[in-house]
Amino acid sequence: MVFVYPTWWGTFPALLKGFLDRVLTPGFAFRHAAHGPADKLLGGRTVDLMTTMDTPSWVYRFIYRAPGQQALARATLGYCGVRSVVIETFGPVIAADAGQRQGWLDRAGSLGARLADGALSPAQRRTQQLTACLAALRLQFYPMTWISAFPSFVLLP
Repeated sequence: MVFVYPTWWGTFPALLKGFLDRVLTPGFAFRHAAHGPADKLLGGRTVDLMTTMDTPSWVYRFIYRAPGQQALARATLGYCGVRSVVIETFGPVIAADAGQRQGWLDRAGSLGARLADGALSPAQRRTQQLTACLAALRLQFYPMTWISAFPSFVLLP
């Protein structure tokens, strides 16, 4: 999926929020579990987020901490199992000249064109596989695993 939207008051527009509220419903996008986290029914899917704004990108990201992108990528789509691959900001829009706007359109076009070969590049796929392997390996060396497996070593004076 690709969402292209303007940033309004630091977050995504109410129309997009209303759309997501109607589409990402229990039973389709997620399932509440009796105990523990919800089941993410849209796992294995990816999203690219592209937004325009009048705030400089560095201010939005480092000072405001990108609230709209965080809310959309993590709290809303992430809750349903959709993983953000690309988050791109274009701005400030008001002060941009025609050449800068054309550069943004070209960038958006190149991001869209890469989807013809799949959402993830070969490097991103390798990184994803390596991250999963390292996470599994980390569990093998978690100290509590060893302590619980060998309680006699812990009890020695």
